[in-house]
Amino acid sequence: MSIRMQAVWLLSLTLMLAGCQRALGPGFGPEPPCSANALVVTNASMPTALPVLADNAAVRLQKRVDARITGAQAWEPSMVAQSVGNSADTDQLTLVWMDGRPGSVTDTRIAYARSMDGGNTFQSGDLPKPSQVSAAAPTFDPMTAILPNTHEVLVAAMTRSFTLGSDNTLWSSRHGVDGAPFEASTRLLQQTSVDKGWMAAGPAPGNASQIVLYMAYNAGNRLLSRSLDGGRTIASSLPLPGTIGYQPRVDRNGRLTLTYFDNGRLAFVASDDGGLTLQAPVIVATPTATSLSITTSIPGEFRAPIFLMHAIDPTSGRIYGVYNDVTAQSGNQLDVDILLTYSDDGGLTWSAGSIVNGDGDVPGDQFMPWIEVDARGGVHLAWFDTREHPGLDQDGFALIDVWYAYSADRGQRFTETRLTTQPIDSARTRWAPFGGIGSQFIGDYLALAVSDHAAYVAYPLSENNELGMGLSRIDLPKAGITAGYTGTWINQAEPGHGMLIEILPDNRLLAWWFTFTPDGQQAWFGGIGTYSGNLATIQVIKAQGGRFLPNFNPADIQNPVLGTMQIRFDSCMKGQVDYAFGQGFGSGTWSIDRLTVAAGLNCVD
Repeated sequence: MSIRMQAVWLLSLTLMLAGCQRALGPGFGPEPPCSANALVVTNASMPTALPVLADNAAVRLQKRVDARITGAQAWEPSMVAQSVGNSADTDQLTLVWMDGRPGSVTDTRIAYARSMDGGNTFQSGDLPKPSQVSAAAPTFDPMTAILPNTHEVLVAAMTRSFTLGSDNTLWSSRHGVDGAPFEASTRLLQQTSVDKGWMAAGPAPGNASQIVLYMAYNAGNRLLSRSLDGGRTIASSLPLPGTIGYQPRVDRNGRLTLTYFDNGRLAFVASDDGGLTLQAPVIVATPTATSLSITTSIPGEFRAPIFLMHAIDPTSGRIYGVYNDVTAQSGNQLDVDILLTYSDDGGLTWSAGSIVNGDGDVPGDQFMPWIEVDARGGVHLAWFDTREHPGLDQDGFALIDVWYAYSADRGQRFTETRLTTQPIDSARTRWAPFGGIGSQFIGDYLALAVSDHAAYVAYPLSENNELGMGLSRIDLPKAGITAGYTGTWINQAEPGHGMLIEILPDNRLLAWWFTFTPDGQQAWFGGIGTYSGNLATIQVIKAQGGRFLPNFNPADIQNPVLGTMQIRFDSCMKGQVDYAFGQGFGSGTWSIDRLTVAAGLNCVD
């Protein structure tokens, strides 16, 4: 069978699966029988809408980061951000995406863009496939993760072929911080088919020194793969429940959580033993629409999946989930909105979904959301949106923008802003991963990443009649010191010493650092200083000369000035200590992480 005939066969199969629906295209997973024509939503069933305010001044920069090749198209980005310095302008970003190049057989690659200055400038290129994979094999579904121990960035992707089994692979590459180059790509496994994966990394439960990388994906069946060597090899794989769209997260204690689509329902599952076993799945929500019917509820001939994306608040442990669904109907026009749900008991129970976009009018639609939570507990969302150029559900094309929303109060209210200035025309998006007939395709997701200083959104961008990859940066407000910063602070990577911090009246701050001398003796020093904004300056004394009870004599205590210390708080959860001491202690920088919060106090940035 020729490649063109294979593509026609695949498209015909998709049409048969869709029945009365539009074609969804390959790689989307099974669905129940279509029922969009019978889908009826009453206004009485419309979910609660959260307060939303306009905030058009939020965007710090917007730019195009692809190679600007004529006829190319960019979709499905994945991105990570790392805080390296004192501002967003020193953040380090790695952004990867599917980059389709023109030709008789679509040349689909993984392109990348890297920035050492918070997105102001980029270095870009194509990520080479492993040597075992043929050069013509289409590459898709890129994913990213950061190894918290080494701060290396991992990138993984997939290739698939109807004709060459060795091309059906999952593979990875990596790079270090500060401009280190990508390593040669490594083939991790070979399967009959691979599709739709994401990955995450974090500590093993009860063993912070062991980092586990998790990759969840479809591979004929559904698999969760674990790597214990930073993604160089796969240690084990575990079957997953459900259908498709598995998004993993790892919290600070090493608990693994996944959300996914499960035959018309949105589900959650967790593992407390490093991905060796899974707990019983929990149904988070049952959307009104199926993935087939929601596609016909939006103008355009592209597919719109119902995936449940989630993120974990590091300050409270709250788990947020976000998805799109039909919420209301006007005549024969259905309204698709973004819904937010959350769990405060580790995923056992979930709140009813609430609408988080400020557009409540049919036929404006919002779909394909992504969510991140920053170190302060701020909730960030991004999605595709047609409100500026609304069309009818049955229209053959759509004009699509990208919007961003932020909540500083744990999802009680949001501010939102439009990121794109020129909408994407879905009629111009044509993609066939194996050549032949192409259909509209804007991807199945966009990307969000957060640092201590900014939120970054990556998405397909329409510019000069081309479809490239765009990036927006939204700077976060500086953290102002409040009473809520009182508590115990440590460095997670250097257990064994820490700092007690107490916020006093009149913009004063007490800090005592319990540590060791250069020759290994116990030492503690600190003092009271003043603060302004997010920065405190302290003249440090070192207590010495004392003895343990009953030999303690106050007259023996000496408190010589040791030097100065500045504490800068980037958020309620993270800070940095810069010190310059005498007595052989020297000078340097020490990162601090929140360990405890004083009873009765709440820290909200």
